[in-house]
Amino acid sequence: MVECYGVLDDFAEAVVVAAVARLIGHRCLVPDDTLNPGRHLLALPDGTLRPAHVDVADTEDGSAHSNARPCTIATQRCRESVECRQSRWLPDQVVALADLALA
Repeated sequence: MVECYGVLDDFAEAVVVAAVARLIGHRCLVPDDTLNPGRHLLALPDGTLRPAHVDVADTEDGSAHSNARPCTIATQRCRESVECRQSRWLPDQVVALADLALA
């Protein structure tokens, strides 16, 4: 998984991250608009983006992110989280690269 740093200010940046994930054929992780260190956007190799939660651990080299899992209303934490519901990247939202390019 590739980690990209910097909060996404607009959909144009999301288009770039999704395109990079598609180009390199790997998942890319980038912070979302919540500023929660455990919630990110996960760009998949097919060019789609979805909100995800990750485990964050402090290491000698900085933060390490692992165990990416979808942000979904199927889990109580996301269903009840004001943070997840107030993000522009809502739980269970999956956006294709083509849809991002039109935004």
